[in-house]
Amino acid sequence: MSGQQENDNAFVAGWTAASARQLKALVKEFGSQDQVAKRAQISRQSLSEILRFDPAAELGSRPRYRSLQAICDVIGADPQAVIDAGAGDDDADEEEDGDAVVIVRRYRAQASAGPGLVPLPDGADEGMPFPRRFLRQLGISANQAAIVEARGDSMQPTILNGGLLLLGRTEEIVDAGVYVFGREGEVSVKRLHPLDRGEDGKPRTLAIVSDNPAYAPETLTGEEINAIRPIGRVRFVMTEL
Repeated sequence: MSGQQENDNAFVAGWTAASARQLKALVKEFGSQDQVAKRAQISRQSLSEILRFDPAAELGSRPRYRSLQAICDVIGADPQAVIDAGAGDDDADEEEDGDAVVIVRRYRAQASAGPGLVPLPDGADEGMPFPRRFLRQLGISANQAAIVEARGDSMQPTILNGGLLLLGRTEEIVDAGVYVFGREGEVSVKRLHPLDRGEDGKPRTLAIVSDNPAYAPETLTGEEINAIRPIGRVRFVMTEL
């Protein structure tokens, strides 16, 4: 694939709805999505998002090069041919939509069972405007963007108490990064590092790290990881000077 050698973790350039339809047809011809996800060692949810291609989601529904290569290795397809399917069909729409402004609403994070994010009462906050292009560059789906307020000092100096966090909502730990997550009735923001994964693509060993050296890192394994309930991945931090 063109550009894959540069960064396997990057989002696939030139990915369109036609690319997703082509890949979906090839996966269906091969067998079930569960089979493909397991053999490619990615989560079933990640595969579904790639095959769905939500035009409002931008990068959020596009595969990374390494994921596309793994899927194509399983189904015996040429990754570049999949990318090029219907090339150019969506370019005009994407360019036209790039300067649109999205109002991202503020939420209160909660650790109890449920969606994890509760909207602030109507009138308490009207949200914040962001260019759709900016969200796309951060890898955030426009319809999955959310803002929450940070509490505590465990992530200082990166994230200060009271800072606003722009999240891409997710229920999975896809890659290493800073996440807002629920655990044992509390909400935290920390760096989560999957150290190894099982056949289902889920972490089998997980490191939890604070940027503030006063807080010791943790390493979870097995059933301990089930207590971690991701709410969103932090993509941008807003703090007053």
